[in-house]
Amino acid sequence: YFSYNNTSQILTGLLFALPLCDEDSILRIENLNSIGYIDLTVKILNDFGILINKRCNQNNQIFNIKGRQKYNSQMMDLEGDWSAAANLFVLGAIAGKVKIRNLSIDSVQPDKKIYELFLILNIKMCVDVDAITIFQSDFMGFEFDATQCPDLIPPLVVLALNAKSKSKIIGINRLTNKESNRKLVLYNELTTIGAKIEILDDSYIIYPSALNSGVIDPHFDHRIAMAAAIAATQAKDEIRIKNANCVNKSYPDFWSALQVDFTAN
Repeated sequence: YFSYNNTSQILTGLLFALPLCDEDSILRIENLNSIGYIDLTVKILNDFGILINKRCNQNNQIFNIKGRQKYNSQMMDLEGDWSAAANLFVLGAIAGKVKIRNLSIDSVQPDKKIYELFLILNIKMCVDVDAITIFQSDFMGFEFDATQCPDLIPPLVVLALNAKSKSKIIGINRLTNKESNRKLVLYNELTTIGAKIEILDDSYIIYPSALNSGVIDPHFDHRIAMAAAIAATQAKDEIRIKNANCVNKSYPDFWSALQVDFTAN
């Protein structure tokens, strides 16, 4: 029996491990966040022969997991990662044409929400069978609740800095227990180079901003480094990103995709 309400990553690990235990398990999660990611986890486990019974009880999610289960081998086609692609979406919207392949427009990944936001903002896009192309566009500020998709917050902050009016991004308290205290690191590092951002309870208020040159320390956080790189494309002068190879955690080819050179330190 386990009760936890902080990060979905711990729950994901348990969902993978507990079916192999000798005895049955029950997980009760209070006020579960990142629900979409957990649903993806359960689906993948089902695809590999693992059965997990999930039910809701008021504000709780309850997972009943039989022990002594076995994984079955399987051939699968893997979707592209909408979390990583979000940075390239923003790059296209603020800097120029970007074509992204291997994304499923029918994906249930929570971070596909950026595509839905771009539709609302009338950002120019072309969806083909094998690619999505994003074009530089003018767009107004926006309000976006990222509570269930917090990995979108860093690129969306960069998007908001390039909007024509004020924006609000909700759910930033989800960022405190990531690879860094992402809530504060994102705020501190971007405001250092001229971004106008306010923290209001669980939200960022972001104003259109002209960025200056400077040095950004992503605190070894891959998502901070990628967002900073996209922001740098619109800066007045050079921006240096320290420990740039931290992107290897989720997107090792990020710098080559941007066609820029970097040093690890």
